[in-house]
Amino acid sequence: MPYKDKKIRLEKAKKYKKKYLSNPVNKRTQNLATANWRRANPEKADIIRRNTYLKKHYGISFEQYQELLKKGDLKCWVCKKPQESFIKNLNVDHDHITGEVRGLLCYTCNRQVIGRNRDPEIYLSAYTYLKGPYPPFKVPEKYLKGVSHKRKTKVKHGT
Repeated sequence: MPYKDKKIRLEKAKKYKKKYLSNPVNKRTQNLATANWRRANPEKADIIRRNTYLKKHYGISFEQYQELLKKGDLKCWVCKKPQESFIKNLNVDHDHITGEVRGLLCYTCNRQVIGRNRDPEIYLSAYTYLKGPYPPFKVPEKYLKGVSHKRKTKVKHGT
């Protein structure tokens, strides 16, 4: 007779699966079956993989991730670029101390703009700095990025 208590039933199933997969033949068969299912159902497999990752790392489900996407109009919450312009999904930005999820950011905004910084005063200071005014100095044109430089070649003198 099956166990009526769900906890006991799950524990028994876990023990059975562990014992079953300890046999290398059974483990190989299970791995092949899983790989075949993933090949046959790539969309479902991607959603399951993404859902598992989001639950493990951020404590949110795939549906909650989709809600955050809609809340941000399918764009990075900082630079406002659309998600389609990026190769990868938007990153879940979170506070590394409190664990609080703040929003969805592109890779650049998550790693370089926001990073692990928690002080909003730094960003206000950076904002006023970038608005100017600047000193009246200019970098020589040959040192500016995007300007092609011709390489000097050594002239060989005839012998």
